[in-house]
Amino acid sequence: MTSPQESPASHRSVRTLLLWLVLALLLPGLGGVGFLLFIEYQKERDRLERDTVHMVRAMSQVVDDRIAQTQSLAQGLANTDSLAAGNLAGFYKVARRTLEQTGFALGLAVSDRSGQQVLNTALPWGARLPGHGNPQV
Repeated sequence: MTSPQESPASHRSVRTLLLWLVLALLLPGLGGVGFLLFIEYQKERDRLERDTVHMVRAMSQVVDDRIAQTQSLAQGLANTDSLAAGNLAGFYKVARRTLEQTGFALGLAVSDRSGQQVLNTALPWGARLPGHGNPQV
């Protein structure tokens, strides 16, 4: 029970004072935790961005290496004696063997100027061959 000197308003003011005291003690801590979470988020985002850039650079290097290897393989095959002599059957054998040994490419197609394939290592020798599909190339 309340004493005659205490009024319900004084209870409310004590409760209000305690509530403000608790809030005054909790809010800086909550603000600090929020700030630390924000800093950690920024660090993680920066790390992810940095890792992504490194991964993209590494992948582009692999692609560049693969293009260089393909170019070297194509140049090597283009300089074979059988191709220079117009011996497509001999070139077919050399190309198939080279591709199998390197394991690098699935196949090689050679087209004439009209766009008609004259050789395709993905198909058996002598098989009917389709057109190139882009005769301007």
